[in-house]
Amino acid sequence: KMAFTDKNANPTEILTQWFEVDRIFGISNIGSSSSTNNSNDPNSKSSNEDMKNKIEYLVKWKELDYDSFSVESLENFEDSSAIIEYKKRLLRMNPKKTPIRWVHPNISQLVKITRLPVSKNGEIFRDFQLEGLNWLIECWYQRRFSIFGDMTREGKIPQLINMLNFLSTQFQINGPFLVLASENQVSSWKDHFDNWSNLNVVVLSGNSSSRQITIDNELEVRDDHGRLIQDYIRCDVLLTSYKTFLSNSQTLMEIDWRYVIADDGSKMRNSRSRIRNSLKQLKYEHITLTMEWEMLKPKND
Repeated sequence: KMAFTDKNANPTEILTQWFEVDRIFGISNIGSSSSTNNSNDPNSKSSNEDMKNKIEYLVKWKELDYDSFSVESLENFEDSSAIIEYKKRLLRMNPKKTPIRWVHPNISQLVKITRLPVSKNGEIFRDFQLEGLNWLIECWYQRRFSIFGDMTREGKIPQLINMLNFLSTQFQINGPFLVLASENQVSSWKDHFDNWSNLNVVVLSGNSSSRQITIDNELEVRDDHGRLIQDYIRCDVLLTSYKTFLSNSQTLMEIDWRYVIADDGSKMRNSRSRIRNSLKQLKYEHITLTMEWEMLKPKND
């Protein structure tokens, strides 16, 4: 069941968004036991195509949280793109703990980016963005936590996303990465990730039911028998608000994050803030805080 929460919203526009597939996050087999038996019987009349048609997919819709998911059969999809992407994600996972054999490269091995990154929509990095990205890369090589400022938020987010892309392409570090943002900026971050990266980004948001569905299906990894694989996490990037981070901090503290981005780092200024204290308890290899440019400028005497 769906309901409008904004009386001034255009119902047609909202309904259009609600019925666009965001992503598939699971499957449900109808009569799985009988299907399994039939598949092993050489005299069975069922075919692989029949088996495909018996699979139903758990679908998250755009602009809706996970607890508003629906179960859809194959014929309900206009094309197979969402299913293909779902199957690709099933092949990816990241260790919850930093591998023992991992050796951090030293500054003498520094590799800078010289070619301007280009987004899926054809947007090209500007020179100042490339300079900022290479500065982030240098900080990572030196294991120097950083505070990153930019005059425009829109220019800053692609730089940070491409920092994660760099780790993925150069060192095969696909995560887990944690991105924390103000609640009203989470969707903007997600849009930029969709435009600038192929990393598997999961948004943790909504009420407790929605968040639990997300954790069970998008973070936890299970084998073919549904048994939990404790040492791995499914997603590459977990994107969430500070409020949700505080609500689920115990779960997130079980993970060794390879890179943490804390957008709007001014929230850490108060030494007594819950956010700052919770961040201190996180385990991470590297962290970058972002600040508005005005807050980084030295004050005039």
